Formats: sequence, structure tokens, C-alpha cells
Amino acid sequence: MFRIEPFQTLNSSFRRSFTLSSLFSPRTKPTPTPSPSTIADISLLEAAANINHNDVDKQIALYEALLATKVKAGYDTIISRWERLSEFVCYV
Repeated sequence: MFRIEPFQTLNSSFRRSFTLSSLFSPRTKPTPTPSPSTIADISLLEAAANINHNDVDKQIALYEALLATKVKAGYDTIISRWERLSEFVCYV
């Protein structure tokens, strides 16, 4: 009968080699988080942009504020709003 000892690996290829750079290098970059005041400003800009769909200045102000956060959620919001905006564009 085959018996596996505790902590014994079945295949030596599963062992991970460590180097100093792998131990001390950052594995993932911390995600930036906008300040609460930035989030409040974006909320006000979004509310103004939602009320005035045809006001280009308010739409651009919202896009610029979302872009300045450098957060993926901000980028996704820009893309989804742009896609919704372009759905109703009529080409002649």
C-alpha cells in the first residue's frame, strides 16, 4: 500500500523557489482610494449631469473628475455613461 508522509510533495515541480527579490518585492500595488470629499464632489457632478443630459459642460466635468480619481470604477463609469449616451445618437 502506498503511503504519503505529511508535508511530502508528490512532485518536486510543485516546490517554489524563493529569491530575495521575490520576498521583498511588492506583489500587488495598493489600489488608490479617492478621498471622501472627492467622492462627494463626484456625486454632485453626477447629479447635475443626470439632470441636464444635454449640457455638455456638465458631462465633461463629470468625466474629468472620474478620470482624475485613477480608479478602475471611475473608468468603468465613464465607459458605461458614454455607451448609454451614444445609444441615442441618430446618424443621418
